[in-house]
Formats: sequence, C-alpha cells, structure tokens
Amino acid sequence: KVTPNNPRTSAQQLVRGFFGSISQGWSALTEEQRASWNNAVENWKRTDVFGNLRTPSGKALYQRLNNELQISGQAQLTTAPNLVEIPASGITSVLIDATDTMDIEYTGDLSGFRVQVYATPPLSAGTSNANNRFRLIGSYAGAVGATLPVGSDYVAKFGLISADMNIQVRLKIVAPNGQCSPLYQTKAIPA
Repeated sequence: KVTPNNPRTSAQQLVRGFFGSISQGWSALTEEQRASWNNAVENWKRTDVFGNLRTPSGKALYQRLNNELQISGQAQLTTAPNLVEIPASGITSVLIDATDTMDIEYTGDLSGFRVQVYATPPLSAGTSNANNRFRLIGSYAGAVGATLPVGSDYVAKFGLISADMNIQVRLKIVAPNGQCSPLYQTKAIPA
C-alpha cells in the first residue's frame, strides 16, 4: 500500500482554507437564506461532460459561486443571486518581451467583472495539451478592451520569462454573482 503524498504547499493550504470558510458560511446561514439557495437551483442547471442536464443542490450552488468569488477577491453571497449575462470577450494576444514582462490583451467590456488569469510554467516546444499544468496567476479588475500586465505575477509564480518560452494562458471572467464564463485559451507570443 502506498501512502499518498501531501506536500502541504501554501497554495494547497489556501484552497483548503477557502473550502473550510465556505462550508462554515453555509452552516451559518439562516433557514431563509438556505431556502433561497435551494429554490434557485432550477435556474442554475448545467450540462455535464456526457450531455446530461444536472441540477445542483442548494449547498453545491452556494459553494460553487462563493468559491469563484473568493478566488477572484469579491464579496461572498448569503442569498442566491439571479443569472446575469457574461459579456463576450476573448484574448487577442499574449505578448512576452522581457524577463518580467507579459501583457495579455483582451476584447469586450468587462467593467464590473473580474478577470482570472491562469498560465502554465514554461513547457517544451512540442507540448500542446497542458490541461493539468495551469495555475492561477492572479485576479484583475475588468475594463473595456484592456491590457493586463501580468508579468510580475507570472515571475512570482514560475520565475523569469524568456522570449523563447512555450507558455499557455487562460482567462476566465467572473461576475459579481460568482457566475463564470468559459475559459478562453491561447499561447503566449514572444515579441
């Protein structure tokens, strides 16, 4: 029998803290607040990987939305929100031009939303699928068709940048109600 490895990294501890505080938050809700979450689940159905429409429980909905809010640095919700329209957006370019400079340009009006940026460490040139390598770089205030200077946050996470690196980047838009966009993904382009 192999004992699983548990490195207890600071990032791991932070995520565990998020789960703990969200779980305690659910326990601290009043019956009326819990009822608002339980009554809202019909509006928050999602399609799973098999194409089946799934309805979350009230607690699962509370956890999902508040987890996204906590990661993006927004206020937690105690009552279920209404759905909002997430503005269309996409990454237009990710430019690397120095050892600590990485700028992500995107389209769309994201005022009032948060933009979560995920990136991979430097990958070998032939790597195209890096789904398990993405890490959160930071959460930034959205604006109208803006440029996010994420280089210093990337360097803090993975080390210095060079123009010949294969780095993949993802953006996720998070609304003030915890609702998220699909991930927008691209490769970084050395300048």
